[in-house]
Amino acid sequence: MSLLDDVRTALRVTTTLTDGEIGTYIGTALFDIENKGVKPEFLAEDADADNGDYMPIVKTAVINYCKAQYGRDVEASERNACIASYNSIVASLLNGKQNVHYATDDEVDG
Repeated sequence: MSLLDDVRTALRVTTTLTDGEIGTYIGTALFDIENKGVKPEFLAEDADADNGDYMPIVKTAVINYCKAQYGRDVEASERNACIASYNSIVASLLNGKQNVHYATDDEVDG
């Protein structure tokens, strides 16, 4: 299943009529995550070697971002919760050992 399909399912959308809008939100979320400093290789569609898909943590972040942006009938508290979850996941990605470069002794000594 594609990321668009996963997001559409999470949004409880059963039609493809709004795929353009949803795709824009997906692209914005992925751009924002990378723009904040997450390494691009973690955002690649084949980053999850087990199934050739996005990593589940990235999917979850994108879904939360899209839930906060999509639709007009969503309560403000739910939108805020989704954005808070998105920001928490992005912070986790940024602080994860795979994204942080630890200086070696040679680099520290110059």
